[in-house]
Amino acid sequence: SRASDSRSKHALPSTSMASERARCLAAAGIGGAGPASAGFAKVSRQAAATIVAWMIGGCTPRGTLGIVEDKGVASLSEGGATEGGALVDGATEGRTTDVACNDLAGAASLHLLEPTNVTDCELIHYPLAFIAGQANVEQGDVAVELGGTVRSWPIVSHRFKALVMLSPGYNHVRFQLDGVAKDLRIVYQPLENPTHLVRLFLYMGSDGTGMLDTPPGVPNSLADAIARLKNDGLMWQTFFAEAFRRSRERQTGQTGLEKKTIVLELGSDAQPVVHLLRHDTMTQADLWNRDDGLADWNDVVRLVNRQTEWDAGQSLHIGFSLVSHVDPATMAYKAGVCLGGGAPEGGGVGMCEGSNLIAHSPTLDEVVARFSDPAPVDNMYNVDDSQDRKTHWAAYATTLGCGFEEGLQGLGVAHAATGIMSSDCGAMNRFFMALEPRPDQTILPISQGIETGHSETEQIDWFHPDTVALFEASPFVQ
Repeated sequence: SRASDSRSKHALPSTSMASERARCLAAAGIGGAGPASAGFAKVSRQAAATIVAWMIGGCTPRGTLGIVEDKGVASLSEGGATEGGALVDGATEGRTTDVACNDLAGAASLHLLEPTNVTDCELIHYPLAFIAGQANVEQGDVAVELGGTVRSWPIVSHRFKALVMLSPGYNHVRFQLDGVAKDLRIVYQPLENPTHLVRLFLYMGSDGTGMLDTPPGVPNSLADAIARLKNDGLMWQTFFAEAFRRSRERQTGQTGLEKKTIVLELGSDAQPVVHLLRHDTMTQADLWNRDDGLADWNDVVRLVNRQTEWDAGQSLHIGFSLVSHVDPATMAYKAGVCLGGGAPEGGGVGMCEGSNLIAHSPTLDEVVARFSDPAPVDNMYNVDDSQDRKTHWAAYATTLGCGFEEGLQGLGVAHAATGIMSSDCGAMNRFFMALEPRPDQTILPISQGIETGHSETEQIDWFHPDTVALFEASPFVQ
C-alpha cells in the first residue's frame, strides 16, 4: 500500500514490387493490395512473427520512412502524400521517392527528426504506440498525423515524445516539422486469444452514480470517469511495453528485445472495457460512513471472485474507488485507499482512490495539457494525492503511476527500492512527456536519465532488477 531489432533491409526490383507485395499478402492470408488496406485477422504470436518476416522480406519492398517537402503534400488519409507525382507510400509511373524499411529517402534534413525507440515496419501487439526521438531544433512542436487525426507534441531540448492510437494492420504515421514531413510505418497485430487479461473497474456503492468530485461546472459524469480510466489503461499498457523492454536491455546488455506487456480486455469496439463494481448491500452513503478503504478493497476482491462473467483466476483487476470522497461541507476525506495484492497466477486486485480522476486525461487530445496543468488541487473537492506537489499535473502523474503500481502488486510483486514499484511511480508524467512544469513556472526538460525522478548519473530503470524476473515469468506479461 502507499501512504498519502534491428530489421533487415530488403528492396525488391521496382518492376516486381506490386505483384510481389500482392503475392506475399495473399500467401499470408491478408486481405488488401497494399499497406494502407491490409486488414489483419487476429493471429498467434508465432504466426505474427512469420507475417512480419514476409512483410519486411518481400511484402514491403518500398516503404514510407521517407522525407518529403511539406509543400503540396496531401494528408495520408487522402490516399497518400505526393511529391512531383510520386506516391510516398507506393510506386507510381515514372519514379518513386519511397525507401525500404529502415532506410531514408534523400539527404536533405536527414536528421531533422529521428524516432529512437521505434523502427520502420515494427510489429507491436498493443494499440497505443509511444514514439520518442530527437529533433535538430531545440524547442517547438511536432505534428503527428495518422488517418487524418493530427496532434501536436512538444519538443524540449531536442527531445520529443508522442502517442499514436493504431488500428490493426499497417499504420502510416506522418511527422511534420518546419515544413518537412517524415513517415513511419507501424504494424499493430492484436494477440490471438490471450490467456490472461487485465480488467479495468470502477467501484461504488449499490446506488452509486459514478459522479466524480469536482467544483461546480466541471464535467463529472460516470461517462467522464469511464473515459479517463480507458485512457489510463491504454497508457499503462504502453508504459509497460516500452519501460520493461528498456530496463531489460540495460540490465542484460542485449538489444532488440520484444516489447512484452500486459493485455487489456477489449470490447467489440476495440476499446478497453471498464466494469462497474457496485457493492451488493451497502449504499454510497453507507460506505462513506464506514470510511474504511481496506474494507472497500476487500469488498472488491470478494465481488470479482463471486461474479461469473469472467474467469477471475486468470484476470488482474486494476481500478479506482469512486467511494473515496471529500465532503465539501466538512472537507473531511472519506474512504481513502491505495492497495494492491494477489497471486502471480491471477485473481489479484489493485485499487486507489478515484478522487483525483478529474485530473486525468479522458483522451489523447488532452494528455499534454493535463500533464502541464499547474492549477492547484482544490482540497474542498479533491484529496491532494500529488506527492506534496499540490498541482493537477502532479495529481495526475501520481495517481496514474501509483495506481498502476498497486495494480502490479496484484501479481504478487512487492515494493522495490526504485522504479515503478516504488514511490518513483509518481513520476510517470516524465515517461510520457519531454517536459515538466516547475513551481516557478519554468520548464524542466526531461531526459531519459531523470525520468524516474533520480539524477542523470544514477540512470535508475523503471523496472528494478529485483522485479524483472518476476514479471518475465508472469503469464500476464505477453
